[in-house]
Amino acid sequence: MELLVDGEKEKFRAGLLKALGELGIAQERIVTLENALRAVEWVHE
Repeated sequence: MELLVDGEKEKFRAGLLKALGELGIAQERIVTLENALRAVEWVHE
């Protein structure tokens, strides 16, 4: 039994890909923040 019809599958897939893309952007921002914090700590040592 199919849970999703084809149109719903495409919408679900597009939403999932968008969410994964946003997670990637968030992860890059977290890395940037971590690097900035390390730089601040290094300056204050």
